[in-house]
Amino acid sequence: MFAGLSFIKVKPKIMANNWKLGLGLLAGAAAGYWLNTAEGRRFRQRAQGQLNEYSEQAGQYIAETTESVEKGFGQYVEQGKNLLEDGKQAAQQRKKSLKDNLVSGALNAADVAEEKVDSLSESLKSGIRKAKAKVPQNGNSNSELA
Repeated sequence: MFAGLSFIKVKPKIMANNWKLGLGLLAGAAAGYWLNTAEGRRFRQRAQGQLNEYSEQAGQYIAETTESVEKGFGQYVEQGKNLLEDGKQAAQQRKKSLKDNLVSGALNAADVAEEKVDSLSESLKSGIRKAKAKVPQNGNSNSELA
């Protein structure tokens, strides 16, 4: 292809961009001229006042929202602390209950063991008495057993 033909395709794009640029420059110049007129100055003052008002409203909204979030967050922190304290107290109560149950169980086991020892001791003594009672009946003397 010819190099000259590709130049022809580029030229309309450049012209289209120049037209947009020119139109933007004209609009900017017109807006600048109008803003420097008495009516434009009044418009700028009203716009500045409205912008200041909107800025103050936005600042107030942000401050209120921040305060609300801080209060809400503070409530959650307080609730968390309360739950933690409740859990701590419940754990301490459970620990005391388990300790009391363990001590009570140990005392009961000691009582049962003592009763068993007493019972076994009585059984042993009874067995010894019965054995002593039978030994003389067989005709053996105590010296022969020793």
